[in-house]
Amino acid sequence: MTSIKVKSKKQKTEQSLFHFMQDIITQLKLLNRVRTSETYAATLNSFMKFRDRKDILLCEIDSDTMMLYEAWLKRWWLIV
Repeated sequence: MTSIKVKSKKQKTEQSLFHFMQDIITQLKLLNRVRTSETYAATLNSFMKFRDRKDILLCEIDSDTMMLYEAWLKRWWLIV
């Protein structure tokens, strides 16, 4: 039983953002929350562009990552 908990905890800390977001989007669609799922999908697509489609582990996302993303978004909106 302990090994299952450790494995489960390890899986959560090593889960990728892209996979996590896809799971959430799928769950939202199943709950008929289509507009919310579209918002999550748009956010995921934006972050994927920022990362050049390179996935990132949830545990690797920190304030520096988010500040770089914010700066990227501001530059992107200035260009568009």
